[in-house]
Amino acid sequence: MIRVFYDGSCGLCSKEIAYYMKIAPMGRFEWIDLAKTPDAFTQLGYSLIEGFRLMHVQDDLGNMAVAVDAFAVLWRGLGGFWKIPATLIKWPVIYSLTSLAYRAFAKRRFNKSQKTCRLG
Repeated sequence: MIRVFYDGSCGLCSKEIAYYMKIAPMGRFEWIDLAKTPDAFTQLGYSLIEGFRLMHVQDDLGNMAVAVDAFAVLWRGLGGFWKIPATLIKWPVIYSLTSLAYRAFAKRRFNKSQKTCRLG
């Protein structure tokens, strides 16, 4: 089972994950809202701050993917059409550009939403 860790306190993140939940094959994913169940993430030895800052997805083998790599694992797990962007995003030029864009977006989003994140 693929485990998706996401920031449920972020409206944008929640909307995107709700869409993926709607189209996901039944029983393929476990959706973990870090705002509600942070222990599921921190017990794996990861920082809650990093979990809120960047998307994390654990694949079937227990390997953790972060940021753009996390989306690739998620999309591959969705199957069908989603295998195309999961493959394309790994191409070197596309990977570099999307990684830079995602990390810049994630940093800005995190800094703006820090008041709503449950970071203590």
